[in-house]
Amino acid sequence: MKFNFLPRRSAALLIGVALLSCLIFGSGAPQRASKAISATPVEEETAVRPGLSANQGSGDAGQRSASTADILAASLRNASSASGEVNGGPANTVESSSRIDELKVAPSAPEVMANSGRATALSGPPQNQSGTVPRVDNRAGLLHYIVGGATHEWIAFQGYVALPPGELKDEMAAFLPTDPTAPAYGDFLNGESVNDQWLDIIGPEYDNEDHAIVPAEAVIQGAYEEDAEGVLDDTIDGVHFWNPDGGHDAGMVLSGTPYPSALQEAQEDTFAKALAAYPDRKAEAYYWLGRTAHLLADMSVPAHAHLDEHAAISLDDEQFEKIVAGSYKDVTAASPNAQIPVSFPFSVPEGYPAGYDPTLSKLFYNLAKTSKQYDSDGSNGTSAEFGMGKYRSARNELEEGKVVARVEYWDSIAGVPSEKRRDMVQKVDYDIQTIGEYRIYYYESFYNDINSTSRLVRVFYTDGSDESFFNLDETAGDVFDEPLENIYKPTLVANAIGYTAALYQLFWERTHTGVPPDPGFNITAVRRITTPAGPATEFTFFGKSGASYRVERSTSLAPLSWIDTGVSTTGNDAELTLSVPDSGENRQFFRVVKL
Repeated sequence: MKFNFLPRRSAALLIGVALLSCLIFGSGAPQRASKAISATPVEEETAVRPGLSANQGSGDAGQRSASTADILAASLRNASSASGEVNGGPANTVESSSRIDELKVAPSAPEVMANSGRATALSGPPQNQSGTVPRVDNRAGLLHYIVGGATHEWIAFQGYVALPPGELKDEMAAFLPTDPTAPAYGDFLNGESVNDQWLDIIGPEYDNEDHAIVPAEAVIQGAYEEDAEGVLDDTIDGVHFWNPDGGHDAGMVLSGTPYPSALQEAQEDTFAKALAAYPDRKAEAYYWLGRTAHLLADMSVPAHAHLDEHAAISLDDEQFEKIVAGSYKDVTAASPNAQIPVSFPFSVPEGYPAGYDPTLSKLFYNLAKTSKQYDSDGSNGTSAEFGMGKYRSARNELEEGKVVARVEYWDSIAGVPSEKRRDMVQKVDYDIQTIGEYRIYYYESFYNDINSTSRLVRVFYTDGSDESFFNLDETAGDVFDEPLENIYKPTLVANAIGYTAALYQLFWERTHTGVPPDPGFNITAVRRITTPAGPATEFTFFGKSGASYRVERSTSLAPLSWIDTGVSTTGNDAELTLSVPDSGENRQFFRVVKL
């Protein structure tokens, strides 16, 4: 018998319409801005976007209406401000607080820079270009996650690698580095360490005057900037979380402020923008696809499904992300568990918004439900296999070479077994971990029962020997490193790769199932106006005589989510003007439909 004595501690969107994505911000929950892009014909936009690669203006782009492609991407920011011209008027009349409101495409791929080592920029409160001091608590927490390693970028790349040969993979190769040793997949201090046109998250200035989408890196740049933008404008920190058991909108609540869930952010913002930009602005489409891939990969992190604050949200680092950031290249598309899913263990609940893409919801839901089974640093997982506090409570090391026969719960006197209380039940009180270690782990319910008592655990081996554990090896508050390295990472990171590949396939399917016809008209101007009844949005366009037009509204860019505003008119071969009163929604989009 052996005793252990140590001190115990206590759309393709709908066809035949000219759309305007009109994002309106009120005083409600923080939202990410749509990116303001001039609603002018493709030919004019190409002239101010010299970075469009040859294949961005070729292929089936000519079959799609210029109006549809451009109006989809047009947007208003802070529309409750004074009236101002959005298209055909002064650009500075629309206030913009997002660092990438103006999405530019680089004229050519700039020179890729080596890691530049800007760690010293973190000393002292950094200043942004306006001279104000942004929040600084987030940046320290992000160092291990964004700066310490290109985890999201690697997952996005491996999702591409996992794709079977074909048109999708061939086209994507033009929008991300295909060399696994590229700087974008290595340790870097900020985006400018990879490319000076990526967003700068370390400083000292924080704002990139020359920020633009780099076509050859668009997917990976998007995966990176889904985190980086939030460091700059303080709007994104809370939108990478989703409790899949709480409904489609069960996102993070910080200091009493609810944030959109990761599913909402993907359905209503990033994925919708990817579809809207394709095929006329392919680099932009793949950029937003990369940002969607980031949101999806976050669903493989237990803390994100548990709404467990960490990293960018607080100074409490998440141990799983730290472990992965130090060795993310260990998991690739060739790893077990990285297959593209063909079946899904969980069924998406009813009641999601009708306009949500059901397959996108299925990807997010199943990955989040899977990761929620695992313990995070601050929450217990939902399964007995990986959760219930098993990996975040206490454990003891077992004797190598011996096989456990049974485990018993005993009272003790001065640490010496005195009387048996009961047999312990595996998967309820304890479990044996043999992958990468040989230890007994205790579920939180049992740990709470034995903690601060004189009781002990007796382990009996098949060879007749036994040992007693009076002192449990307790965690310092995080999930133990060994399960994270040996169980979590090989499974959850690999799952993220397979699901990311499925996301790419979904994007391809949605953008290649049909080409919307020319709606036959162009919106020539949009502006915010003030009427006796209150603020409104005004649309100007040329209406063909005898044709009927109406304005529809949506709180997202998702298909099937549009409703009639009740505003309509009939064309007369002249310029028409329609105005739509505000609905009070924090976020809304409009489109003009030719009936």
